[in-house]
Amino acid sequence: IMHNSRRVHATGTDLDYQAGLGLDWVASYRDKTRSGLIVFAKFGTDGIFGRGTVYEISGTPYDPGIHYGAWCAQLGVKFYTR
Repeated sequence: IMHNSRRVHATGTDLDYQAGLGLDWVASYRDKTRSGLIVFAKFGTDGIFGRGTVYEISGTPYDPGIHYGAWCAQLGVKFYTR
């Protein structure tokens, strides 16, 4: 794509989405200090509508071949107090 120029500018715009489910469970609560522990779990996906971005670099179209859309899962702990 580039032969002699050291300057490169590429742009691309896409519409994407995120979808999933989450669950928070209060595992412990101390009434005296109004604090506790929350255990959470999240599961979801994200992706892009359409084929994906084809970048225009120095007048040449470039398709990086990136496949969008990933599944993710998270487990964690939250500490809280008031």
